[in-house]
Amino acid sequence: MSDVTFGVKVSPETKERVSAMIESSGLKGKEWFETLLSLYEMQQLKEGTKDFAKDLSELEIHTNRIVQLVGNMVTRATHEKEAVLQQMETVKTSRDEIITGYQQELSEVKKQIEVFSLQAQDADRAKEEAEKHVQQLEEAAQNNRDLIT
Repeated sequence: MSDVTFGVKVSPETKERVSAMIESSGLKGKEWFETLLSLYEMQQLKEGTKDFAKDLSELEIHTNRIVQLVGNMVTRATHEKEAVLQQMETVKTSRDEIITGYQQELSEVKKQIEVFSLQAQDADRAKEEAEKHVQQLEEAAQNNRDLIT
């Protein structure tokens, strides 16, 4: 069944009060109006049937308590979820900082490896030159010995 519009002319102050009530309840206009009707009907039952007024009042108290408990449960779950999300964000940020630190460290180590590699190549060249020079000196010494003999 489709919904129909129900309108009432009220003063601007009344309209503001109703709008504020609907907004503070967290319900949509239709849901708020249906809740208001249910409360009115319950009040009419209590007034119309004095025998059950106490029982209906007690039922209303328990129902309100159930609503409060569920509301508190939802609020607590929301807060716990936010806390977990905040912890996850903190861990994520920490992880990202650690990764960035390791990436920088890796970059520095790679640069050092390149420097050491170049130094090793230079040392190899210097060693080869020194070996050639030693060989030339040994040949010169051998020639000198041959000349002396």
